[in-house]
Amino acid sequence: MRRSRERVVLALVLINVILQIVDGAMTFAVVRPGLAEELNPLVRAVIGHCGLGATVCVVKLFAIGLIGLVWPLRRSSLAAPALLFIGAFYAVVVLMPWATALAG
Repeated sequence: MRRSRERVVLALVLINVILQIVDGAMTFAVVRPGLAEELNPLVRAVIGHCGLGATVCVVKLFAIGLIGLVWPLRRSSLAAPALLFIGAFYAVVVLMPWATALAG
């Protein structure tokens, strides 16, 4: 039982990392040519000071680091539901607008 829970948590960690990478790539692909603006005002301000590439890399590495903090808690019964919620929320709230901007 414990091994299967760890595998589920590992899969969800990897899915969340992939979502971060996809978001970073989509941000770069859409913001760089001016097709859309970054909606997060804090990230937009940092882009103005440090540039798009550096900002996207640092923000995504930070987010992936935070996701990695869940791994030590993998035996908790809340780890998998939390990662599932974060991944689903992120996919709907963050990636869907980028997909819409790319399609439109």
